[in-house]
Amino acid sequence: MTTEKIETEKQTPEVIENGAQTPTQDTPQNEPPVKRGRGRPSNAEKKLIAEGVPHASASQATPKPTRQKKAAKSGEEIAALGKQLAGIHQMAAMLTGMPELAIHEQEGVMLAGGILGVADQYDLSIDGKTGAALQLLAAAAMVYGPRLMQINARMKQAKKNQATDASFREVAPQTPGFDNGQFPAN
Repeated sequence: MTTEKIETEKQTPEVIENGAQTPTQDTPQNEPPVKRGRGRPSNAEKKLIAEGVPHASASQATPKPTRQKKAAKSGEEIAALGKQLAGIHQMAAMLTGMPELAIHEQEGVMLAGGILGVADQYDLSIDGKTGAALQLLAAAAMVYGPRLMQINARMKQAKKNQATDASFREVAPQTPGFDNGQFPAN
C-alpha cells in the first residue's frame, strides 16, 4: 500500500504560486513547465468573442493610441491668456495690498506661453465650451473685480466715518455757558 501511495504522489504535479507545475518523473526535464493562462477574459475580449472573432485578444483588437501633433496656439490666443493672467495678478495685488504681485502684460504673455507649452507636453486640453466659459469668468472678474473692491472700500470708509461722528457727538456734548471753546467766567 505504501508503494501505491508513493507512485500516485509522483504522478500528480505540484502547482507553484505563479501557476506553473513542477516537473515530475512523467514530464521530461528539458521541457519548460506548463503555465496556466490568465484568469477571466477582459471586457474587450468578451466583446470580440460575442462578435464572433475567434481567438481574439484585447491587444490584437485595439491598436495603441499614437500621439498626434496638435495645432500650435496662435499669437492672439497667447496674448489673450497673457492679458488675463496679468489681470488676475493685478487683482491679487489689490486684494492683498501687495503691489509686488502685479505683473506686466509682457510677463503675462511669457507665463502664458510656458503654461501652454506644459499643457501641450502633458496632453492637457480644454474643450471649446469649457474654455469659453473659463475665459468669460476671467474677463468678468477682471472687469468687475476692481469695481467691487472699490465699492467695498468706500462702504467701509463710510461706515468708519459714521462711527467716528457718533463717538465724537457722545464725547463732546453741548453745554450751556460753553461758547466756542472758552470757559465760562467765574
